[in-house]
Amino acid sequence: MQVFFFLAGFLFFYTKDIESPAYRHWSFVLGKVRKFGKPFIFFSLFFYGMEWALADNKSAFIARWKTDVYQQLFVPYMAYPGFLWFIYVLLMFYAVVPLLARFLPRRWHWLLLAVGLFLPYFVTTPLLCLNFFAKHFLFFVCGMLYCRHKNNVDLHISRWGWLFLVAMGGWLVWALCGGFRLPTWVAVVAVPAMMKVSSRFAGSAFLQRAGRTSFAIYLQNMTIIGGIYVILTRVLHLDASTLKWCMPLFVAAAVGLPLVLEQLLPRRWRLSREILGYQ
Repeated sequence: MQVFFFLAGFLFFYTKDIESPAYRHWSFVLGKVRKFGKPFIFFSLFFYGMEWALADNKSAFIARWKTDVYQQLFVPYMAYPGFLWFIYVLLMFYAVVPLLARFLPRRWHWLLLAVGLFLPYFVTTPLLCLNFFAKHFLFFVCGMLYCRHKNNVDLHISRWGWLFLVAMGGWLVWALCGGFRLPTWVAVVAVPAMMKVSSRFAGSAFLQRAGRTSFAIYLQNMTIIGGIYVILTRVLHLDASTLKWCMPLFVAAAVGLPLVLEQLLPRRWRLSREILGYQ
C-alpha cells in the first residue's frame, strides 16, 4: 500500500499542474468522489451479501445492520470489506495535499516529509480512517517530491538502489520471522527498492499495464484473495493453517485476474468498468 500511495502522489502531480488557472481543485475532488463511490457501494454490498450467505444465524446478522452501516461509513476498515479504507485515504490525499502544495512555497515542501514522520503519533483516531491517512501521508508526499525532482532521484537510485533492496529484504525477513512491529514509515525503503527493480524492466508491457491498472488491482485483490480463501476454508473446509504457504499463488491470481478482466470487459460497458476500478 505504501508503494501504491507513492505512485498515486507521483501520478497526480505528474499529470496535474496545480498552479495553473485551468486546474479546478474541488471539481477534480468531486469527480474522484463520483468515480470512487461506485466501486465503494458495489464492493460493500457484495461483501455483505457474501457474509450473509455464509452466516449460520442470518437473523442475528441482519439484526446488527445499524452497527454494520456505521462501520462501513465511518470506520470502514472495521467493516466486512475492510480493504475499502484505502478509498477514503486516497480521497483525503487528493483533497488535502494539492492545497498544501499550492499555498506553501516550493522550498517548504520538504517540511511535509517531517510532517509525515510525526503525524502518525498525533493522529490516531480510526474515525474516517484518519489514522491510516496519517500513516501513509509520508508516501503520497514522497510521490509529489519525486515528481518535482525525478532526474536527481533516478540518478541516486541507479547508483544506490541496491542498498534499499538489501534493506527491504532484511525488513521482509524480520517481519516473516515474527519480529516486533516496526513503524509504518520503515516501509519507505520499499519505494526506492521497487523503483530499482522496475528500472531493470522499464520497457515491460506487463509492468506498464499493471501500473495503469493499479487502482483496479488494489480494489479487486482482496476480493479475489478473500474469495479464494472463503471457498477453500468455509466451503471446501480445508485447513486454514496450511493455506498460508499458498499465499504467493493467491497474490499472483489477484494481480493477473484484474489484468485479464480489463481486456475482456468491452469498453462500452462503462458502468461495469467503473465499478471494478478501471478508467
